Amino acid sequence: MKRIIITIAACLSVVTCNLQAETTLVDALRGAAQNNPDFMAKAASLNAQRDIISERNAALKPQLSVLAVSAWDKRKLLESNIESGSSTDWGRDNSAMVSLDQVLFNPVFSNLVLEAEEEYNIAAMDLEAARLDLIEETTTQYIEVLRIAETVNLFQIEIDAAAKALEIAWTRYLDGTVREVDAMQAEARIMDMQSRMAGVQLDLKDALFHLESQTGLTIQVLTGIDQEYELARILPNLDENWLAKALETNPELLVANAQKALANQKVNTARKAFLPTFDFNLSHTFSDADRDYDTRPEFDRRRETRAAVSMSWNIYQGGGLEASLSRAKHERTASEYQFESMRNFVSQQVTTAARRLDVEQKRLQALTSTKQTIGKILAERRASYEAGLIDLPTLLEAERDWVQVVSEVKFVQYDLILALVRLHRFTGELDMALMEDVQGAFAGYVGIAESR
Repeated sequence: MKRIIITIAACLSVVTCNLQAETTLVDALRGAAQNNPDFMAKAASLNAQRDIISERNAALKPQLSVLAVSAWDKRKLLESNIESGSSTDWGRDNSAMVSLDQVLFNPVFSNLVLEAEEEYNIAAMDLEAARLDLIEETTTQYIEVLRIAETVNLFQIEIDAAAKALEIAWTRYLDGTVREVDAMQAEARIMDMQSRMAGVQLDLKDALFHLESQTGLTIQVLTGIDQEYELARILPNLDENWLAKALETNPELLVANAQKALANQKVNTARKAFLPTFDFNLSHTFSDADRDYDTRPEFDRRRETRAAVSMSWNIYQGGGLEASLSRAKHERTASEYQFESMRNFVSQQVTTAARRLDVEQKRLQALTSTKQTIGKILAERRASYEAGLIDLPTLLEAERDWVQVVSEVKFVQYDLILALVRLHRFTGELDMALMEDVQGAFAGYVGIAESR
């Protein structure tokens, strides 16, 4: 298997990329999963949502509390204390209470737990959608760097060929076989290509910066496409009913469906707010008092145990309960329309992705045939040049055609891989196992260390 070294530097001199550790597509994906702040934030939000379920469940469980009070007070008496002869007496009161509370019936609290569970499911599916987006975005950025690197390489090949043509033009000018303007035009063509290549090199730096920001990696070498790899090994069967599969497994659609269920739960919660609630309380109080102004012993020490069942019923709250129920119903209707909108969007995206995959396969087949034809033409031109039948510019033109078609085949292969990733992304089947299979198509080294 050939390993092609493509270097991108200011002068694009060849460097030994094989001695450097390459960053594979799978490495980039793993780096993105570990370092992307947006993805990590959604993962943290999922954990927070799990805690909300525990918080709401806790409100339905027994609540045990202890209250202790130590107080000092001073009272101004209307008549002087007979014993002390003072009109001011001091008092001390120490008390403690142990209380046990238990919800017996509270339909609103029970429904809030169900709402929290639905919100957790939504957060989990939202995290899954973010994971799929991260894989697609990182793959797109990775391939974008490779695509721009290939474009820079094409510019350099064109410049090298134009430099040889310029050398021939000046030689012919000195021989008097061409005009000076012809040589100057060849020189202007080189400067134009160098100018355009500088712009592409800047695009490469930007693309590399975005990829490193996404993955948290310092990238020296990437692995490019291996043109000898049969992409048919990893391509899906387009005869499958991809739309039906997506409508069952697409994470955004699952989120929209869960939001419908959540909206329905909120309607139930609003309805149950009209019902009464029942609570149980068991408490035991300890009291120890010492008052100058009250010497009755029955008030010095006290023990009290109390058990109670209470009912609370919101009969009327100024129309607030009715308004809450009406709002919940409108939100449920909105969620149903949002689900239909998302269903239409997913259907469009899956259909488009499947068509694009089919088109890219046909493009690759056509370009592969073209590549074979141009390869034969190049072989004939080389033989003719060695036999002295054609000049060097004619051979260089054939060389440029060959390099151009090779690059076009690479670009279509990249487009084909992106179409494959996008199709699996909308069916919810995009995972690292698939990306490891895709990694098999990448073998050539692309050095980018000097492009910074």
